[in-house]
Amino acid sequence: MKTNCFHFLISVAILGILAAGFRAESAPPSTVNNFSLSAELSKKLEAYAQEGMKKWHAPGLAIGIVKGDQLVWSGYFGYADLKNQELISENSVFETASVSKTFTAIGIMQEYEQGKFQLDAPVNQFAPYALYRSGKKSCRQVTFLDILTHTSGAGELMSWRQIAFLLPTLLVPDNFERPSLKALFIDGIRPEICPGTKFAYCNFCFGGLGLILEQLSGETFNNYMDEHILKPLGMTHSHFYETDDIIKNLATGYTQVLGKYEPIPFMRYPVTPMCGLYSTVPDMSRYLIALLNNGRLGQAQILKSETLSMMFTPHYSVDTRLEKIGLCFFIQDFYG
Repeated sequence: MKTNCFHFLISVAILGILAAGFRAESAPPSTVNNFSLSAELSKKLEAYAQEGMKKWHAPGLAIGIVKGDQLVWSGYFGYADLKNQELISENSVFETASVSKTFTAIGIMQEYEQGKFQLDAPVNQFAPYALYRSGKKSCRQVTFLDILTHTSGAGELMSWRQIAFLLPTLLVPDNFERPSLKALFIDGIRPEICPGTKFAYCNFCFGGLGLILEQLSGETFNNYMDEHILKPLGMTHSHFYETDDIIKNLATGYTQVLGKYEPIPFMRYPVTPMCGLYSTVPDMSRYLIALLNNGRLGQAQILKSETLSMMFTPHYSVDTRLEKIGLCFFIQDFYG
């Protein structure tokens, strides 16, 4: 694997997903910041972004490109709010979806560095109750390694009872209080097959991992993310919960209905460790710079170099021709 190329492209990919929705006809309004690339390359990137918006019918797009320890280029295209004609900008906030899981994983690995657990340890030893409950006595217990490589044996979704428990947080007003992770997972997670035998992407396993992080650290998940990752990296506009500034600057998502673009209602995801991070391109750039530089950004060190290397090392592979799985991170060769 060409590590530098891999890291550079990962930087582009993670920030490039921050799109507001679907639309597009003529070239959208844009603001481009070219910090260190050639003028020719900058123009190509701008054209590439606009072509992508046209292809995917996106009304808004924010992109940041990180190389080494610098944000080398950023581009803000189109609209964060079509109705009010609000433009995408460096202040625009986006829901980062499953990129959130990498923050949860880094939090867990910070606790690992303190010697609080081993990767092959059963997670139930550190939970407030039996978190993983298998009906097969022949199966071994689910470990941290199983969860981080999506091989716990659990499926993508929880039980119908737990899903019903989540619905009020999606449908009620913004001031509704989320259930605690401890309350949310009281019924446990039930693997369908023995752990370590098959890859199956598990969203809610990372919600359970957030609960374990609370138990290990003695802090709430949201507070832990703020104090141990986001604040140290200077990600001042990023949180796993809604603030007034986040709501004010949150880009609206859109979908097409009979050829028209309709806003997607804002929903507050209750299981924040799996998909709850709100962030901006400048903030995510700081995170990526830390990943590119052995866990360090300025004076902040969120993980030791050897720990981050472990996370980027393949731990599971379905097939040698497919992407491999590190600790939470998916690993793939690009251009050799």
